[in-house]
Amino acid sequence: MLHGGYENPLNQLGCVIAWAVEDPDRFRAAAAAAPGVLFEEVLRTYSPVRLAARWAVADGDLPIDPGTFVWVDLESANSDDRRFPAAAELDLSKRRGHLGFGHGRHMCPGTGLARLEGRC
Repeated sequence: MLHGGYENPLNQLGCVIAWAVEDPDRFRAAAAAAPGVLFEEVLRTYSPVRLAARWAVADGDLPIDPGTFVWVDLESANSDDRRFPAAAELDLSKRRGHLGFGHGRHMCPGTGLARLEGRC
């Protein structure tokens, strides 16, 4: 709980501030026009959670046996050029989705609070 309730928001805030310092005019415009899109895109690009531990449950595209402990690289998934054209660039024109909060039954239970904190 400490990691999710303290470390992740703190790290995310640091990422947002770093981006704001890097490009203050663009940040100011995006924050005024669409703070939710800004938060989600910064989260996709600079996610504070970069890896997730899981156990494989079924055969997939990779030769991994069910029950094998694996690390899921969320950072790579969030920067996959097949899913996100120009993935390294912040696209503030629309929500593009991401795995910054996990997905499905593994989704972070604090997602709503984190999004509220991020918009503030």
